[in-house]
Amino acid sequence: MDETQIGLLAADPAGQAQVRALREIAEESAARHGRVPAGRRPMRVDALPSRITVTEALALDPDFSAPSPLWALIGVGGDELRPVGVDLEENGPGFVIAGPPKSGRSTLLVAATETLLRSGTPVVLVAPRRSPCANWTAGTASWAC
Repeated sequence: MDETQIGLLAADPAGQAQVRALREIAEESAARHGRVPAGRRPMRVDALPSRITVTEALALDPDFSAPSPLWALIGVGGDELRPVGVDLEENGPGFVIAGPPKSGRSTLLVAATETLLRSGTPVVLVAPRRSPCANWTAGTASWAC
């Protein structure tokens, strides 16, 4: 006969009771310790999302601060997902967005433009009439077709 011992987090061995006890432990730990510095957290590898908004991308790293007003979001990446961008002040004056049709060039351009506008950087957008960018009216970008 084999014997197995399982440690319980609560007196009630039911699955729901164990999950509830685990949540209580996690909430108590978060309240007691707050946000652990990045260097003290265990390594993790996040799944790359199939879709993400600019707001969601920037929220991935609550400690993130753009290095300059000319920093533009170009995506998310890393083992622990965080915003990835190009600093046009340090690496400019230009940046090429290239790819085949339907590869996300316009989406990337809109995301980069939105982050520049959020930092107060004026943007002039020139796009052909049939471009998804020509229909974009968010923020205060000046645009021409």
